[in-house]
Amino acid sequence: VLPNSTSGSYQSDDITIGSDIGNIFSLGGYIGGTDNFDGKIDELRISTIQRSVFTTSLSYPTEPYLEIGEPDDAKEWRVSGELRNTDGFLDHFNDSSPTANLTLVGNENQTAYVALPKYAVVTGMKMNIAGSRIGGTDEINETTVSLWHLDEGSGITSKDAANHYNISFRGGGEPQWTPDSKMGAYAVRYDGLDDYMYNTDIFDNVPENNTVEFWFKPNITMDENYTNSPIFVEIGGVSGKVIHIRWDGNLHVIRFYIENGGYNLTDYVGTLNAGQWYHLAFTWGKGGMNIFVDGTKVANNTATRNIIPNSAFTFKVGIESGSIKGVVDEIKVSNVQKTNYSFGSTGYPSDIFLEVGTPDGNYEWNHSGTFSGAETIIIPTAAMNSALSTCTPDANKLCTIPLLFHSNTSGGLNLSRLNVTYSNISRTP
Repeated sequence: VLPNSTSGSYQSDDITIGSDIGNIFSLGGYIGGTDNFDGKIDELRISTIQRSVFTTSLSYPTEPYLEIGEPDDAKEWRVSGELRNTDGFLDHFNDSSPTANLTLVGNENQTAYVALPKYAVVTGMKMNIAGSRIGGTDEINETTVSLWHLDEGSGITSKDAANHYNISFRGGGEPQWTPDSKMGAYAVRYDGLDDYMYNTDIFDNVPENNTVEFWFKPNITMDENYTNSPIFVEIGGVSGKVIHIRWDGNLHVIRFYIENGGYNLTDYVGTLNAGQWYHLAFTWGKGGMNIFVDGTKVANNTATRNIIPNSAFTFKVGIESGSIKGVVDEIKVSNVQKTNYSFGSTGYPSDIFLEVGTPDGNYEWNHSGTFSGAETIIIPTAAMNSALSTCTPDANKLCTIPLLFHSNTSGGLNLSRLNVTYSNISRTP
């Protein structure tokens, strides 16, 4: 089958199909000194049978769709317009992999590629996309002493994800588990009275540098009108409190206090609004005493005071009487003074967009906010066909089309279940 239109008015336009024992079949050409014909030909076909029925109109199905099970008008697949010999189905990226995993650093682009025939007409394209956590507040590394995800949902103990120190609740009391979490399946709600978590071993040895961090969503706005003095964190023992972090209801600040043969403190003057998540972090050691809120250093005391290890020390989040009121999630203790870049990150990409082909500011898909879930996205066929129309094919007449993803924050994107259907207009049906 010769699909392309051909002019046959001169001898140079001979089309030689093949030869056998000296016989040559030619269409057009110069015979006996006279032009054979002057015009164009298309769709030349040679068969091994004597055909008796000829269809002169080349018709294609239009607006085809598929329904599975009992017809209910929910189209499981459809094509807009004509469906021209759908010899095209693509389920992998250009590296032959059915998946693509992209690692994005904040405010940058990463690209996956698909390879399609230059003359393809894309009739449908979709794929699954999922956000994946890379790093973030709950990352475990060599500096992690303990990390409690608080995802159990029941019981009186939360397992240490770093496999060092589990944490218990209220001396054996059942906490208020809640699915209203910052990360993961559950978090713990504090009643503002006597809820607390504790561990008696974690500060038997105290490193030179320390960080305690967690997510907190207050049930009540903590500002100049809030006069209670609830406890966030306490480290103490037989000699009293050596580290004390609380809301000071008289001064209306978060006060971070260390006492060890003297005392030092630093205060954060600010507001914690009811119903809003905050990442709170407290560091002490060679870098002084610091308070971070949502990754920003908001208070500092250059004093390098530390605490002397004591096997009688108990680490508490909350307190037996006068505890915080709100939801707590992702408590972490580290043996390093972390800096602001480490705090407040969920580890998921956010404010993502996709551009197909050459970036032009038109987003084929976008997601506002943190993307920690998964969804199936439909990529407009017009964008793919536009990219194909302007691309330069390789020696195999394939075009590699870029799928450019952008994220404002660090995180991962997992692409899977790619599904591209296309037809090739350069072929005869």
